[in-house]
Amino acid sequence: RTVSRCEPSIRQGAPAALIASPVLRQFVARFTGGSAAALSLRFTVPAESVQGNEVVSGGAVSTVLDLAMALAVLSKIEPGATCSTLSLTVNFLSPLREADVTVESRVDRVGKRAAFASATASDTAGRIVAQSVRPCGGGSAQARATRMPHPAPGVPCCRAEFAARR
Repeated sequence: RTVSRCEPSIRQGAPAALIASPVLRQFVARFTGGSAAALSLRFTVPAESVQGNEVVSGGAVSTVLDLAMALAVLSKIEPGATCSTLSLTVNFLSPLREADVTVESRVDRVGKRAAFASATASDTAGRIVAQSVRPCGGGSAQARATRMPHPAPGVPCCRAEFAARR
């Protein structure tokens, strides 16, 4: 079976599940909204990432922040271009004590050789538990801010249709 980059989640009432990579599947990434250069995603942290004190590990929180920022940047660069994390700064504000986390990410700037993004992670009560910034670089294609083709029209995804709604 060929799996598209995006397909609707089979979870009850869940937004579209992102299945572009094993890590996105492991963290049950779901698109919940967005705009021209911003994404809202919900992740479910795997049970293995919850420590004995019932706090989600900082590594898991860092992973979802990094993933969300990468997807936001990928929505702003040419199809086929890559984006590798150059550095990742995460400030933890309070412990995450539940598996579900919402990440709001946005592209702050796209240049010829690097893009800069930022994100916040919140628990289900809306409390911000972590903030992050991420410069990334790579890919030979030059960044552009024009509309890009969607890999699966009609289904929100990492190259989301919301980019066309500016």
